[in-house]
Amino acid sequence: MRLKSIQGIFILTAVFVLALSLLVGLPGLGQDGLEAAGGAKDWTLLGLDARHYSTNMAAKVSLSDRQWIRHHKVYMRWDQVQPSQGTYDWTFFDQEINSRLADGCDSILLLLHGGTPAWCQDASYGDFAPKAPPTNLAYWYDFCAAVAQRYGPVVDFYEIWNEPGWDRDSWAVQEFGPDIYHFGGQVETEYLPILQLGYAAIKDNDPTGQVMCGSLIYTLTDDPNVGADLTLQLFNEVDRPGQNVSVEVKADKPIVAERPMYFNYSGAWSGGHDVLGANAASNQWYFAEGCTRGGFDQWLCLQNPNTTAVTVDATYMFGPGQGDNQVASYDLPPNSRTTIKVNDQVGPDKDVSLALTSSGDFIAERPMYFNYNGVWSGGHDVLGADAASGWWYFAEGTTRNGFDEYLCLQNPNPEAIAVNATYMFGPGQGGNQAMSYTLPPNSRTTIKVNDQVGPEKDVSVALSSSGDFIAERPMYFNYQGVWAGGHDVVGANQAGKDWYFAEGTTRNGFDEYLCLQNPNPEAIAVNATYMFGPGQGDNQLMSYTLDPHSRTTIKVNDQVEPEKDVSVALTSDKDFIAERPMYFDYNGVWPGGHDVLGANGASDTWYFAEGCTGFSIQEYLCLQNPNPEAVAVDLTFMMIRGEVLEKRVALPPNSRTTLDINMLIGFHGSCDMLAIHPYKSPWNWGPHYAYMTRTFQAHNIRHEVTVTECGWPNHHDTVQGVYSEEKQAEAIGAQGIGGLFGAGCKKIWVYRAMDEDPGTSWDDAYYGLFKYQGNPHPSWYQYVGWQQQLPDYPNLPNSLP
Repeated sequence: MRLKSIQGIFILTAVFVLALSLLVGLPGLGQDGLEAAGGAKDWTLLGLDARHYSTNMAAKVSLSDRQWIRHHKVYMRWDQVQPSQGTYDWTFFDQEINSRLADGCDSILLLLHGGTPAWCQDASYGDFAPKAPPTNLAYWYDFCAAVAQRYGPVVDFYEIWNEPGWDRDSWAVQEFGPDIYHFGGQVETEYLPILQLGYAAIKDNDPTGQVMCGSLIYTLTDDPNVGADLTLQLFNEVDRPGQNVSVEVKADKPIVAERPMYFNYSGAWSGGHDVLGANAASNQWYFAEGCTRGGFDQWLCLQNPNTTAVTVDATYMFGPGQGDNQVASYDLPPNSRTTIKVNDQVGPDKDVSLALTSSGDFIAERPMYFNYNGVWSGGHDVLGADAASGWWYFAEGTTRNGFDEYLCLQNPNPEAIAVNATYMFGPGQGGNQAMSYTLPPNSRTTIKVNDQVGPEKDVSVALSSSGDFIAERPMYFNYQGVWAGGHDVVGANQAGKDWYFAEGTTRNGFDEYLCLQNPNPEAIAVNATYMFGPGQGDNQLMSYTLDPHSRTTIKVNDQVEPEKDVSVALTSDKDFIAERPMYFDYNGVWPGGHDVLGANGASDTWYFAEGCTGFSIQEYLCLQNPNPEAVAVDLTFMMIRGEVLEKRVALPPNSRTTLDINMLIGFHGSCDMLAIHPYKSPWNWGPHYAYMTRTFQAHNIRHEVTVTECGWPNHHDTVQGVYSEEKQAEAIGAQGIGGLFGAGCKKIWVYRAMDEDPGTSWDDAYYGLFKYQGNPHPSWYQYVGWQQQLPDYPNLPNSLP
């Protein structure tokens, strides 16, 4: 016997396998078909779906036959286990699993599936609610977690939902009617959360369990070279239907976190944006910039990291002559992400600042996508300012050809205030220039810097006032005449001696800069530590001198070698300000640029309200560990329906780590294996498996492909004699199962063990391996022949713990 975690230790010899192959008339697997000792995920096996095992197989079939069912598939309905909230009835499945264990088996596959219990069905799905996502997806997580807690010691494999590709508008519904569906939602948009939460719940409670994506079948076409399209669509983590997500980052030592995103917004405006996270939630956030003019889409992304709901009150403040302030209120569910399109809230052709307040703490970002002046498309994003201030600094800025720079100033006070600006230029570009601006009460003011200082200037800005206000600096550009876009930052409200940047790269198609502002009357020295990604070399140290009251620009590509992913730590014994703009042609297709103000300290907590995977959006998380020892980081992802996912990563000391969020929480990161169901003629099972695996690999889908259901196909009733017992034996023998093994499949479960009463199946279209009375069909002997060839792995315990 074995516990699930114990490695297999027994294997048949090649000579014995060949002898048995000749005896039963089946193709020999050969040594390549056998697995050396290893965990269940490495095994080669043939399993069987035996429904109601304790009352059918165990009661009607002899133990001498039952001993050959070494690998069992158990179909587990959610509504059967959890008839009411908080109540689990394990009676039936305890009996089913114990009866299998008592007979001796090597592994168990649990298929976790609806119906959705009546107590949590979502009425918005109408007649499809019994197999649709529940009212709260946390209920599904809880169910999967409870299953893994109870059965994890004896279960090796879990499949998440049966054939979710047969959803409410699938081919099957159109062909056979509304009763023939397996998933009541839309598989393209609503299956991923089911898979994500099932995977997370199982891994949290049974870390060695192997989780399979449900078979994404959508057609019964017999052609073996069709059927991969839905899988390819959903495993395309950039272009699949998207998922909005906020993230909380918690580390056991202080780190720095940024979140760059690259996109082709609505298929029209390409670019990228980046933000430094918030290291604390707040009950207020301000945004000085904002625009709903033609060619601008403005959004609010609100993250509630609390276990209780919060209400956020918004005050929209407009530019001169654009009307009175407008107020609105938004309810944020617990542990969630909420998205608001500002254009829909305030109407078109507004310049809009925003003040957000709440009795509870939350996080707010404001992404904007644009086609600036109809020629420069892109997007930018900022984390809001959590307080107004009397001082704001901007290290970056330029009025060179191809750049339009603005200052957006928000006055949240009931009285007008005066703001003084000091413009500081690059070497040889002249002395400082001072200006003053009056901000009306409760208003938004926009200043075009090009008109204030003239062309061809590299310019830092220091802003001060006797009253508190908020300042942002958006810029729109056509970088070197080839990469158009825009970026934006909220200013720093104080200078600092330390600045950190988690993101940065000198890979091909990326130009990275450091913009350093020295507001002091004397020159200062700044020391830089460049930290690279895995395998990219040791840290690199540099030092720079900043002239007094000046702006200094450093091209990072000229400081470190090409093809580096690079974080930076800057230090000085005097206060200064640092930004890091980057310009790029992401993957050669999405040009643009982004910019961030550095972090003036590391933190053990970071929040990002915005985030999206899919919809032609690629999201990354860049983590900088400035510590001399490794750091453990816990990531909590929060979705729009209250789904919560947790992941843990480790950061090497003094390093930069980049996480591909699309892959980490998408289909690739939410399963260990893929299930397929070859609903083809048996002679096409092997060719279909070969086509599917070949196609998946060509699209960088590297998961093991399993066959969790194959049996007599029920769609070829026009072929005379197709349902004969002899034909079924060929399907279970060399033709069907043999074709799958020959194509490289390592794990197969046959559907199914016994005919239904009175003798075949619900549609008279296929046979079990046993007749309903318990007598074997000829196909049973083919099945036994395979078991005699395949390894006999160590048994599970003979009962549940």
